[in-house]
Amino acid sequence: MKILITGGIGYIGYSIVKTFLSSMKELEEIVIYDNLSNNNYTFFFNGGFPPEKLKFVNGDILDRRKLIRALENIDVVIHAAGYVSTPFSDIDSHRFEQINHWGTASLMDAIEHSKITKFIYLSSLSVYGVNSGWVDEENSPNPSTFYGLSKLRGEHQVKRLANTDIKYYILRVANVYGYNPCLRIKS
Repeated sequence: MKILITGGIGYIGYSIVKTFLSSMKELEEIVIYDNLSNNNYTFFFNGGFPPEKLKFVNGDILDRRKLIRALENIDVVIHAAGYVSTPFSDIDSHRFEQINHWGTASLMDAIEHSKITKFIYLSSLSVYGVNSGWVDEENSPNPSTFYGLSKLRGEHQVKRLANTDIKYYILRVANVYGYNPCLRIKS
């Protein structure tokens, strides 16, 4: 099995790579597709990953042509790339929209030209907005930040796969935490 992970150099990407390399016997290769925008290169120096199982592609999520090339011979895609800021930030709405929404649209277009069989999108609990009670997938999305809105719009792009043979999953993850060498620290 060959897997491509967008945003694979980041906090979540590092953990996915580490888990897959240690537990998946049928894994042939992980392709990391990342533009290195977080300026953290710890993944390359501190991971201790077997280089024969990893391939790195320095690419932007908005570069459809490069995405199409990177998806050649890939079976599964995990889309973890995205623009993340502080949880309640409403600064730079255009960047959230470009990367989280239109970047996902660009990836969906490339996937429609590929032979992948499964797709996993890491969305966000932020699509539900502010709630005082319990929230689950039965709640209607009501984003209250540009980040939440852009992730919800990304979900709509992923649902384009509904009329294909590609199995897709949308995971609305909450805050991630814990030690990881690829911590996202803004200066």
